[in-house]
Amino acid sequence: MLGVMGGQLIVKWVMKNKVQILTGIVFSLLFSSCREKDVIPIVELHPQKSIEVLSDSSLFSKVRRMKAYQGDIFITEVGRGQILRLDADLNLKNTIGGKGNGPTEMVEMEGLDISGDTIAVFDVGNARIQFYDLSGKHLGAIPFRDLPIGNKWDLSFCAGEIVCNNSRIALDSAFVRMSVKDTSDKAFFGRLDRFDSEMQTYIRNGHFFFEDGEWLWAVSDNLPFLDRYDRFGNHVERYDFSQLPVIKDAIAYVQIQQKKTNSYATLINGACFDSERKRMYLLCNSWIEGEFFRNRILVLDLSSGKIQPECVWKLPDDVYRTMCLVGDKLYVFNGSRCLIERFGV
Repeated sequence: MLGVMGGQLIVKWVMKNKVQILTGIVFSLLFSSCREKDVIPIVELHPQKSIEVLSDSSLFSKVRRMKAYQGDIFITEVGRGQILRLDADLNLKNTIGGKGNGPTEMVEMEGLDISGDTIAVFDVGNARIQFYDLSGKHLGAIPFRDLPIGNKWDLSFCAGEIVCNNSRIALDSAFVRMSVKDTSDKAFFGRLDRFDSEMQTYIRNGHFFFEDGEWLWAVSDNLPFLDRYDRFGNHVERYDFSQLPVIKDAIAYVQIQQKKTNSYATLINGACFDSERKRMYLLCNSWIEGEFFRNRILVLDLSSGKIQPECVWKLPDDVYRTMCLVGDKLYVFNGSRCLIERFGV
């Protein structure tokens, strides 16, 4: 009898409070949905193809940069002092430059970009920027003495202009844009992040650059920031991704390490941009239980005008050096095993 009466009371209570109950269920579902959207999926990638020996029977030694252009992959092979041009199936098409101190040769290449079938590359060992066409013909060079180049050897080359990191930090500008034809035609711009010492300010304002129509994107290598500038050099926005799990733990690890005034730890070791998909890809450094890894790529969606984290790609080995994309294929240099891998994405 008591059980029946109790059941009747419960039914009456439910009927009386059904609006509140339904409202609570709806809010619970919405909250659950929002929580699911906050979780960034981790996608494990598996290589479709890999090569450690080129078609000319040579091995990779020290790959610093990779750049996709018109369906081909251009690679700075520092050990050979050359840029290697590969097709999408990783076959060697031609080589550019050679190792040495001659006018057409290179030593310790760094930043690489391509515009209008012209290649621009930092020839750090010879203190100049070299220019070649796609077949390897040397087009000229600009000596560093004409350039206020900062510590980070990266550049953007577009429409006859070079953008690179600025060494003249007293000007309170992080970057410099200059004409290739007339290097005296310079414009200083960009948000400069100040640190505890002038040396730290000088060495820690390095960025990767990507031109995107009317925008210039700049990615810090040691701060969790992606900055956007208009074509006049005005700062438009800063996206802070420090709270994303893929980078948050790395920041915490770096902050407790002993700091030296003339060095710093990087968070982002490589970056590339897909102008068609409007995606930014950041190769992140991470420390898990004190062990170093560089095998996670943060994918940021820029297509809606609002920067959003899309996912994290996890690569199978421990350490990778640089990357680029051709269509739906990701090409990465595997630093653990000294080979190039291709993944479907």
